[in-house]
Amino acid sequence: MQGRLLNTFQLLNIVFQAIYSLLFPVGTSAVISYLLTEYADMDSWIWALLLTVGVLIGLVSMVKFILSAAQNMDRLEKERAERRAQAMEKERRQSELRSMSRREEKHPDNE
Repeated sequence: MQGRLLNTFQLLNIVFQAIYSLLFPVGTSAVISYLLTEYADMDSWIWALLLTVGVLIGLVSMVKFILSAAQNMDRLEKERAERRAQAMEKERRQSELRSMSRREEKHPDNE
């Protein structure tokens, strides 16, 4: 249950960050376009130029983020699997030691 909930939150985090990395450059370019047309007396063509650049930068940023997030998720899954395997191996060793000590208790050496 806890693992599924954690995975769900990680996935939601990745989705929201991907959307943010796409929309932030677009929003920034829109604000800059507005400021340039209102206060610097630029023509309206600057809107098309800056919004196109903002969308391209946003797409590149989003793709790079998704690729790095997927790589990190793979690394985390491998680490979790290694930790599970180590815990199972440790439990197996402890179980063997317990069974050996029980056998020794039942059949003490005659010295």
